[in-house]
Amino acid sequence: IDDEYDLRRQLFVFSGAAVAGAILVIATYYMPYRLEAFLAPVTVEKGMADVGARASGAFMNPNSAAGTLACAVALMIASMKLSRHQWTKVISYISIFILFVAILMTRSRSGFLALGIVLLLMALMSRYNKKVGWSLIIAGVVVGFFFVGARELFRERLGQIYDPMLGAWAQNVEGRFSTWSGYFETASAVDYMVGQGPRRGRDKNLTESHSAYVSLITVYGIGGLVWGVVVLFLFLRKYAILKKFPDPFIHVMASGCLWALMIWGLYAMTSDALSSYYPRYLLFFTVVLLDRTYAAARQQVAAYYAAEAMDESIAEAGRPIADVVYS
Repeated sequence: IDDEYDLRRQLFVFSGAAVAGAILVIATYYMPYRLEAFLAPVTVEKGMADVGARASGAFMNPNSAAGTLACAVALMIASMKLSRHQWTKVISYISIFILFVAILMTRSRSGFLALGIVLLLMALMSRYNKKVGWSLIIAGVVVGFFFVGARELFRERLGQIYDPMLGAWAQNVEGRFSTWSGYFETASAVDYMVGQGPRRGRDKNLTESHSAYVSLITVYGIGGLVWGVVVLFLFLRKYAILKKFPDPFIHVMASGCLWALMIWGLYAMTSDALSSYYPRYLLFFTVVLLDRTYAAARQQVAAYYAAEAMDESIAEAGRPIADVVYS
């Protein structure tokens, strides 16, 4: 990825892959038995391969599907903002609508809430994406209106977070807090130093950590924690530099990566997104995409100063610029 053309191509290919993944999630929701190969074995054993079951497509589990597709929405918004033709913008809106439907059918609370919070922040705070943010929030409402069955199933899962009748958090929420504290209680000094890995963590605690932030220190050790802090610092440092860059293309790319990382960070609060293949790959893709955007911006700056130096040398030599260009 060396220049603006390569960055546009990456976003285009990524958007196409995200839509293909979303379509497969929707197909799994409506035809679970025909696409049983994509369901997790435990899902088939429990007899959950029914219409209305949590769909995951080829993303291995519903939470991973929702988290990945939610981040893809942010990057697709950047791709849409960089589109040069109206028909590509229309296709982008249709593609995002498909992603919304797929996220609804995963019934993943973490993915839905992460995307919803970021879209609301985008609508209220973003300088360039306010209209897009509000239009996508409206599109989300429309999706919920038309897909009644999926909406009711999803509302049922959202109701499992807090019980208004009892005025208390549901058992699964309390279970998450218990799991997080359990990981810290069962981790030894050696685990904190070198990590224990996700498989041994599950064996010791009978469940995964359900939080990338808990895993950073209890599962991956001090090395994982340092890696996470350094990656985040470098990411935000590069974004702060690119935010001041005059080229709108660079600014849109940087903003898209930041919004995607924010969705990923919120999703990772209740899911070990580092041990899940697709969310981890998407994190790497987002970080690399911002890094290559930063490299492209540096190339533009270098080209500007090189041209300026050439103009100065030409002026000192007293030769007309036209003669040099012609030669």
